[in-house]
Amino acid sequence: MNNRLQHAAIILAAGASRRLGTPKQLVSINNETLLNRTLRLASSTHPAQLLLVLGYRADEIYASVKHNVERVECLDWQTGMSASLRAGLQHVNADCAGALIMLCDQTSLSDDHLKVLLETWMHQPGCAVASGYGDEIGVPAFLPRSWFAELNDVRGDQGARQLLRSRSDVIQIAAPDLVHDIDFVHELPTNFS
Repeated sequence: MNNRLQHAAIILAAGASRRLGTPKQLVSINNETLLNRTLRLASSTHPAQLLLVLGYRADEIYASVKHNVERVECLDWQTGMSASLRAGLQHVNADCAGALIMLCDQTSLSDDHLKVLLETWMHQPGCAVASGYGDEIGVPAFLPRSWFAELNDVRGDQGARQLLRSRSDVIQIAAPDLVHDIDFVHELPTNFS
């Protein structure tokens, strides 16, 4: 029996990608959609659950998935990222000690960074372990179950970032490359297909 703490991986993919003008979940780089790349990376952490939160064009996006996921519908996705986060957290199994929160627009994310986040969280599971880039702290991040109730109170177009900034029980792992995500067409990597 494995004594490692169990976690859920929650991929927040409910948004409409308004600034990009096309669903970023379906953008393909090196013959792999950003969503499938993110799911592959999340799977590398060996989560007890792999939860995919969908909203905008949910059926079309879900049809593109090549991984075994639990589909979570976020009916109020238009109210912002907090709705997606709440929807995902509500589906985390009771035996999971925390959740890895991820987005699908971080094209520089590596499984090596996720492994460092995971190992750090395994040693200090009462803390959040988050990525630091630029002047920001954010996802991907492991959030302990003890944070879930407070995260359920977050509203609007924000996820866990404000809570990560305000609490002292947060370990930050530097990931300077993650400062670049894709919100606009000119930000797409040159090998965009």
